[in-house]
Formats: sequence, C-alpha cells, structure tokens
Amino acid sequence: LAPMPRDVRTTAAAKNEYATIMAAPIQGDAPLVLDTTTCVPFAVTAEFLNERVPLMRKDAAELIVKSLINAGHLDTASRNLLEDPTKSNWRDVLKEECGDACLQNQILKQGHSPLAKALHRAWAFHEYCSEVIIIAVGFFERELVK
Repeated sequence: LAPMPRDVRTTAAAKNEYATIMAAPIQGDAPLVLDTTTCVPFAVTAEFLNERVPLMRKDAAELIVKSLINAGHLDTASRNLLEDPTKSNWRDVLKEECGDACLQNQILKQGHSPLAKALHRAWAFHEYCSEVIIIAVGFFERELVK
C-alpha cells in the first residue's frame, strides 16, 4: 500500500486497511508493506519536466519553471507547487507568460495534457504514484524468489 500522504483521507484509509489486514488471523505468503514515504510531492524543476513531459526541451522547461515562480505557483526555494494544479490557473499563466516558446504546442486540455499530469504528480494529491512500482518489483524479486 502506497498512498500519497498529502491526501489525508486516502492515507488514513490505507492505514486502516493495513491494520485490518495485519490483525487478520490468516495472511498470505507475501508480506504487506505500508509505504508513506515514496509518493511525496516533487519539486518542479526543468529536469523534472524534461523527464516527465514527452518532447519537452530543456529551455522550454526552464521558461515554464520561471513563469510559474513569477506567478506565485512555485516556492522560490523548494520549487514545490504552492497551489493544487487541478484548481489553479497555471495554464493561463503559461499561455500569457511564455506562450509557444515554452508550450511548444502542448495539449493543455484536462485529462489529456502530459504537462498537467507532471504537475499533478508533483503536487502529489491523488491515490497512487508510479515510483512505488519499481520499489514493489524489487521487493517481490527479493522476497518471493528465494
């Protein structure tokens, strides 16, 4: 179980489920782990955007970061988002601040935007994150292939 700690409701439910499973008289062969440290917020840096958004140029990513800082969407020191990107006006900010120079014809429509998905992951307020998969696969390879 690997909830995003910022999502207090889901994290509380995961903790309750974990406790229920661990208290059960019969458990499976695979040990269960509650991981509340992997799915934390990420800093929005040029490197992060370049890694997460397909075809994102480094210069465009730098413009995006600069624009989000100037508009008060990113903390100047940590580069963490200060507002939930599902509720903020970051799209308008980027269109106005840097336009095609940073957006490069990116799709910005909700549910279809790789840039939006990257910002949602950085915000870390939804049910899961993909980073835990690598840890889980390593865990199962170590524990179950003995």
